[in-house]
Amino acid sequence: MAIASVLPSPAKIWIYRTLLRARIGAAVKIKFGSIIMSKEIEIEDGVIVGSDVHIMNGKIHIGEESIICSEVRTDGEGPLTIGKNCYVGQRTLINATEPVNMEDGVGIGSDSSIFTHGVWVSYLEGLPRKFAPVTIRKNVWVPPRCLILPGVTIGEDVILATGAVVTKDIPDRTFAGGIPAAVIRSVEELRDSVNSDEKDRRVREILGAFVGEIGQPTGSSAGQRELGSGVLFETQSRTNGWKYLIYYEPGQVSVETIHDLSSLKVRFDALAIVALLGFTEEARELLERKAPFEWFDLKSYVRKKSWTQLSLLLRDFFRGRYGVRFLLARD
Repeated sequence: MAIASVLPSPAKIWIYRTLLRARIGAAVKIKFGSIIMSKEIEIEDGVIVGSDVHIMNGKIHIGEESIICSEVRTDGEGPLTIGKNCYVGQRTLINATEPVNMEDGVGIGSDSSIFTHGVWVSYLEGLPRKFAPVTIRKNVWVPPRCLILPGVTIGEDVILATGAVVTKDIPDRTFAGGIPAAVIRSVEELRDSVNSDEKDRRVREILGAFVGEIGQPTGSSAGQRELGSGVLFETQSRTNGWKYLIYYEPGQVSVETIHDLSSLKVRFDALAIVALLGFTEEARELLERKAPFEWFDLKSYVRKKSWTQLSLLLRDFFRGRYGVRFLLARD
């Protein structure tokens, strides 16, 4: 199977599916030099495995739209479970001699390490040994150069400080750091107060930055103009010249709004709707049935199950620049 590491992603995935009976979803990419070996492999839709990654575990599950960056190393006979929308940074080391379970929305910064065993000195001479699983609950952020030791459970919504060494459990919704890591304060104490007006302002800021980042804003007012209660952002990609239109609705998107946008679609290569308060039931049904638009629901943090260029660009910008993650809509 080593030869598979140098094959292009489609050929590599075909081999895994055929020879290893791997269950691999749509739009998965496994880049050059990477290899995955296990008796049981399940990789969900939209996963990206970077270059020179070695994943060798007894059982492997990687949830939808997770990212495994370059030079990551995982090994051990235990199962490795990575949830949806997770991120494992460059050169991270994960030892899964015992089970390692990362729940949805977990981020691991570069050069971090997770160990499920500690043994070298002689147990027969009375010296310590430890084998125990590691669990990281939902929406945890482990920044670069952290060390997580055997038997640890990190609670939901925890944020660690860079360089933390976690030797014992960390309770939910806390900020912890140090050697060994200890709770410093609650996550709520780190959080800015964001009311509906401020959230609206932040979404406009993100979309304005997006159109400037990927291309040259077009139209009036630096690519922005009003449509009903919402705002249209226009941009032209620097890489391929495609024209994109993004409609932002600070309220709830209706069927009437979708009909209005349909008349504009012919002038653009792709159109996306970003809705702060989601969609009416009729509007969602229309979008799912026939409307050729990308869409992002900021009320439920769900996006259309799509891998078009505009959809991926928006997904990556929200996630990579602002930490806003979306689940895929169910079929």
